[in-house]
Amino acid sequence: MTDDPQGSPATEAVPESRQTVARARRTVAIASAITVGLIVVKAIAGAMSNAAALLADALHSVVDLVALGASWFGLKLAEREPTRRFPYGFYRAESLAALLASAVILFLGVELLRQGIHRLVTPTPLRFSGLAMAVALLSAVVAFVVSAWLKRVAAQTNSQSLATTGDEARMDSGTSCLVFVGLLASHYGILRADAVIAILFSGLVLWIGARNSWTNLLSLMDASVDRQLEQDVTDTLMEISGIRGTHKLRARRAGPFYFVEGHVHVPAAMDVNRSHALVHEAAQAVRQRRREVEGVILHVEPYKGAARRILVPIVDNTGLSSSVAAQFGRAPWFLVVTLENGEITSTRTDRNTYVDAGVPVGLAAANHYSKEVGVDVVLVKEIGEVAYHAWQEHFGEVFKAGEGTAEVAITKYAQGELPRMPRPQPASDERLE
Repeated sequence: MTDDPQGSPATEAVPESRQTVARARRTVAIASAITVGLIVVKAIAGAMSNAAALLADALHSVVDLVALGASWFGLKLAEREPTRRFPYGFYRAESLAALLASAVILFLGVELLRQGIHRLVTPTPLRFSGLAMAVALLSAVVAFVVSAWLKRVAAQTNSQSLATTGDEARMDSGTSCLVFVGLLASHYGILRADAVIAILFSGLVLWIGARNSWTNLLSLMDASVDRQLEQDVTDTLMEISGIRGTHKLRARRAGPFYFVEGHVHVPAAMDVNRSHALVHEAAQAVRQRRREVEGVILHVEPYKGAARRILVPIVDNTGLSSSVAAQFGRAPWFLVVTLENGEITSTRTDRNTYVDAGVPVGLAAANHYSKEVGVDVVLVKEIGEVAYHAWQEHFGEVFKAGEGTAEVAITKYAQGELPRMPRPQPASDERLE
């Protein structure tokens, strides 16, 4: 079963998602304006002081601006509402922009390596070295602050391109520090110090660019990139009453969001309306636990697990050899049996303490054994309306047991010979409850 994207909350857009993308885009726009200011200042100071390193740093900032522009464009597209042709939205545009930004980082690393080698071979003297060093230091500080801001907003919005441009701004800060060190060394006559540092730093830049490129490629190819999210989704689904198991759960990333698909096992007797309501509840629970999940599509399958926990009302404390009690709520004892692959693996006998408790005994017993013990199948001769509907509410399955012992009833159930009880069949005194 797949929830309808237009009518079910399992696939409808989360209202906060567009606001999240818009916030990331505004952050990129402000960072771009700051970068333009740095480019102008570094270019003017580099030309006045004949500082090739500072001019190269201005060029690097131009490359940063291109990456920011790509990120802004990707986020702008990601902000658009889904259409019939693009039912999952345009979030992948943000992933493409992040990949482009990663390519820019790789270019930056190669450029740093080339310039480092060039400075090592042909050192150049400076004019107005004090001005050049002051601008380089200012650029390093501003780029570091911008980087920290971008990374923080990226973590809050789960934006890939914002995280990538944050890494790039951090490297731009490091580049400006190298330029400052090189200018300082050149001022004191050590002309090749900045070249050695630049060559070493270029290796780090290339490694970060390659890592980000790989991450973004995995996202675009629908690779499983967040095992923890998939585990959180599984844990959340298994906490929901009525879901007996899960399989084939997958989460694919699209920009700052995830889309989750998978299968859930429910009791075979559950009708379509109730299973749809259960999927509705499951999708809401997943999105509440992990806000970055944009859509959840769950397919419903009948539960055919190897292990079942069965409850049988019995007349005495002799376990499997006891006869099945005539009534459910008024039974003196309850037998709890674990059945695995058709074989009984454990048994336990409980006294029915609800008989003299002054409460609706069938309801109390059904609530206790379904919620606290984990029983999902009950074998009865007769059962009142209140108890029957309580089992239905907790997604338990009710089967009609015949005459004989509890062991006979369980054996017939395991062999598929017991009929389901489609409606309550109360005894005369249970009708009064």
